[in-house]
Order: sequence, then C-alpha cells, then structure tokens
Amino acid sequence: MEKRTIVTHPGIFHADDLFAVATMMMLGIEFDIIRTRDPEAVEKADFKIDIGGKYDWYTRCYDHHQDHNEIRDNGIPYASFGLIWKHFGHVICQSDPVAKIVDRNLVQIIDAGDTGIKLTTPLIKGVRPLEIAWIVYDLNPWDVDNPDYDRAFMDALPFARTIISNQIRRADSIAKMRPIVRRAIEESMDERVVVLENETGPWQDILVNETNALFVIFRSTEGDWKVQCVPKEVGSFDMRKSLPSNWAGLKDDDLSTITGVQGCIFCHKKLFIAGNKTRYGAVKLAKLAFKE
Repeated sequence: MEKRTIVTHPGIFHADDLFAVATMMMLGIEFDIIRTRDPEAVEKADFKIDIGGKYDWYTRCYDHHQDHNEIRDNGIPYASFGLIWKHFGHVICQSDPVAKIVDRNLVQIIDAGDTGIKLTTPLIKGVRPLEIAWIVYDLNPWDVDNPDYDRAFMDALPFARTIISNQIRRADSIAKMRPIVRRAIEESMDERVVVLENETGPWQDILVNETNALFVIFRSTEGDWKVQCVPKEVGSFDMRKSLPSNWAGLKDDDLSTITGVQGCIFCHKKLFIAGNKTRYGAVKLAKLAFKE
C-alpha cells in the first residue's frame, strides 16, 4: 500500500493532535507525519489534522478552529481527536458500541479540555486532578536549550497509542459485560441487590445508568465474595446507599460479631465495600445494610 501523509501543526503539541494522529497510526496504514504550517504541504497532505481551518471529510481535513464547529448533543464540541474518532474509531474497534464507549470515556474528555469545557472543579485549593491533557503537555521538551518538538511528538505517539488500546480493551469488556449484568438483573430476587455469579468485569456502566440497584455482589479474583455499593455516578465514591457506619474499618471476627454474619473479612472505612468468605455471607451483609 502506498504510504500516505499526515500533516499537523508544528511546535508545542497537545493531547488533541497527539491522540488524533495516534488513532490514524492504528489503522494499519503507513504514514509520513509532517508538522508544518506551510500552505503547500498542508494542501498536498492526504490527511490534515488540527490544521487547515475546516472540517471536511471529503478532503480529509479534520480541524476544529473554525467559527462553526461540530458540537455533540451533550454540548461538548468536537476537537480534532473527536473528529478523527468519529470517522475511524469504529474501524479500529471493529464495533460501533465499543467505539462509542471509548468516545465517552476518553475522546470526549480530551475534546473538552482542548475546547475550553471544564469537567472538573478543584475540591481542595491548589490541588486538582492530573488530567491527561496536562500529562501530554508535559511531554513537550521544556527543559532543553534547543527543543525538538517534532522528535518529542513522535516519541509521545506510542504513549498515546497505549492509552487508546487500553481504553478499547476496557470498552470491549464493558460491552461484553452488558448482557451478563442484564441477565443477573432479571434473575435477581430483589432489584436492590444484583449478584454476579461467575463473571467479574466492569458493571458500573449498566447498574448506574439502567437500574435502581443499591448493591452488587461478586466473587473477587482472590476467591472470596464482595458486596459493593452502587455509586450515584460511574467512578464516583458518592453512593446510592452506603454500608452501616458502625462497620467502618472492621475486620474478621470484629466485623462478624457486630453483624452476626460468619466469615466476614473486612469493611472499608469509607463504607463502599465489604468482603465475606462466602456468597451467602455477602448477600446477608447486603440485606443487613438495607435496614440502616
């Protein structure tokens, strides 16, 4: 296959252009990457990313700096990463549902940061989450006398590809868990408790967005059973219902004594998860938590 060219802007790079180019490199096509603003080079390139002043899939120009930019239904504008993912994400993932999960969990976060949409608020003055945009920004060569931004960009591409690959793998797990979790919901005797008998994997996506479940019970990788509170939002530690406050931080016999349930292992001091040696014990802990 004939080698294609990608042109993007030179100088300091950001997560948007880095991840957009990294996505293209995952298509199995051989590319030459040119970082320039030379109009002739931009015009001749097969793909223009984060440069060119327009979004036009026909001419393979994926810029977002023009006045009339594409905006998602939730209000997050498309940056160049999002525009590239919109056209090629499903090809790389070989699945529309998986590509949509990656868009939600990774692409939209980077697009929001690049277009001025604030997703987080510092909870402690002077301390904020280390967002991926800043991690990428710090990959630029700040500490050298004659910085080679092009070399740093190329060196950073494998990092971006690894993150994309991991997000695809996780999204694939979420998609595969959906029918398993839905079946567990249907088989549940109490809609507030969902028991995952033989499968472990990412369950929050479904239980948070599609149910009113309060607790999920599952076998851990160590062979014991966990009862975990369902959060109000995916990834949050703000629970729909926490475990009883007098369980906090207790272990083994101390937890078994206060609960009356044999085989207890621990209860996290933040009251979002507890462990028991048996499925029966974990279910009993969940039922006790309802009474609080």
